[in-house]
Amino acid sequence: MKRSVSKILTYFVLLSSIGTSAFAACGGTAITWDGSSSTAWATAANWTPANAPNTATEDAILVSATRVPAANASTAFGCLQVNSGQLTAATNGVTFTVNGDYF
Repeated sequence: MKRSVSKILTYFVLLSSIGTSAFAACGGTAITWDGSSSTAWATAANWTPANAPNTATEDAILVSATRVPAANASTAFGCLQVNSGQLTAATNGVTFTVNGDYF
């Protein structure tokens, strides 16, 4: 148990030291929400780099932005990392499949 807590603290320190830069602890391609176009999760222009995460090798990183991401369709991706901010999911059968970790 101590080893797991130590790893978690190490990840937290690493993530805290880099602020909102695009880094994901899961090791996939990090794609960071910026909400520059709209609130739509699937809109590539809302992400940096411009590609909505939708494969098991892409990690979604959420940070506070003017627009809160809203998911209106089911999607699957690698890891979900919420640095700050929130995510709104419609309740009409929308499913997020996180193939890796989430934190």
